[in-house]
Amino acid sequence: MRVKVRLFARYRELAKVGEESIEVAQGASVSDVVSAILVKYPVLKAHSDEMLVSLNRKRSRGLERVKEDDEVALLPPATGG
Repeated sequence: MRVKVRLFARYRELAKVGEESIEVAQGASVSDVVSAILVKYPVLKAHSDEMLVSLNRKRSRGLERVKEDDEVALLPPATGG
């Protein structure tokens, strides 16, 4: 099944892509989607511990199962100043 992945800010710059549709197995979790993106864009692996992840615009801990056409977003931590 296909899932949309969106990369924001620094992650978009590093991967040189802002949005992509990827194929994942039926029953895949949000963590499975993130793992697939890290394989495709290994430059992001150094940031995996700090990534904020959302599923359909709601914060995700990675355990939720994705469905066809869901959206997973990878966001860097917010900084202020």
